[in-house]
Amino acid sequence: MKKIIFIFVALICLASCGSSSGGDDNGNEPTPNPTPSGTVTYLSAKEFVGSEWGGKDGNNQDVTIKINSATDMTLNYFTKTLAKNTDNFMAQTVSIAYTFDEAKGTFSGKGNDGAQYSGALISKTTLKLKMPTCEVVMTKK
Repeated sequence: MKKIIFIFVALICLASCGSSSGGDDNGNEPTPNPTPSGTVTYLSAKEFVGSEWGGKDGNNQDVTIKINSATDMTLNYFTKTLAKNTDNFMAQTVSIAYTFDEAKGTFSGKGNDGAQYSGALISKTTLKLKMPTCEVVMTKK
């Protein structure tokens, strides 16, 4: 009887592990949305300039980017204050000198805070921003 129970429990564990993996080996990263022809279209450099993007970080705080020019963007976000036992957040604004690869839909650059920032367009209305402390999926405003 113990063998039957053991086998039953083992089968349940295997079934639950197999169904939760989902076969996705790259985590929960969004992927680009291809056109019907199978190609991915991103914003052109001209369309990227002047755009504004917004999203929420892991602390459910607003993160926004404004693309000011072909080489400059402004990032606004909130960081937790250093005060103990509080959930207070402090607004941060970072100016980022960046380069944009129109063919790949990616950008990267260095902020005036000395940190590196990068991102990738997932579609014409969604991008993923990599900040030093987190990643944020953002939508075009």
